[in-house]
Amino acid sequence: MQTEGGLRYRLSILKSGDAEGKSTQRFFYEYDAPRAGEGHLIHTYLGDGNPLPPFEGEPVRVAVEGDIDAFSHTLWDSLNEENRVSLFVRFISLRTGLTETRIFNERLCAKNT
Repeated sequence: MQTEGGLRYRLSILKSGDAEGKSTQRFFYEYDAPRAGEGHLIHTYLGDGNPLPPFEGEPVRVAVEGDIDAFSHTLWDSLNEENRVSLFVRFISLRTGLTETRIFNERLCAKNT
């Protein structure tokens, strides 16, 4: 997103606020003046368990290497196969503000492999 002060981006996550699923929580994370080659990742689960514990804390800072397809596949392949459901990746050009998006879905990816 282009602003008067430069580029910035925002991530959000929506998750259940209780074990019964009767309430929801939405969190936003905003980043001003992003650096080339650096991004942030929200992963849905925090470790292992039954049920899986939900994401907590700040998004994880990641080094972005390669083009969007190589980076997206690296992320997808690093996820636990038994628990992965979907992946959304967006590249934003710091020069032009143009975006590229990749979405992975377990059902669709399983058919394509």
